[in-house]
Amino acid sequence: MLWVVIDLLWLFVNRTRAGKALLASSMNPRGLTLLGFELSHIYLLAWTLYGVLAGGLLASFLGVSTNNTGQLTASAFSIVASAACRVR
Repeated sequence: MLWVVIDLLWLFVNRTRAGKALLASSMNPRGLTLLGFELSHIYLLAWTLYGVLAGGLLASFLGVSTNNTGQLTASAFSIVASAACRVR
């Protein structure tokens, strides 16, 4: 399963315009804005991708059932809130 996720991420970064913009923003954000890309959209894409990966990882460790939804929601909220505080 891990190799499938890695392959999909590689394909996304190397074959799509959004993936290439994400890679370019990590190398030179100012150059990317000079090309007309909006950095806030790229950062939103990165955080969305991180959230999906973290959610999948968290679900694989804790399991997915209706009994622990409160725990998953609290964990996800605390992760997102702490990340948002660090970005600003």
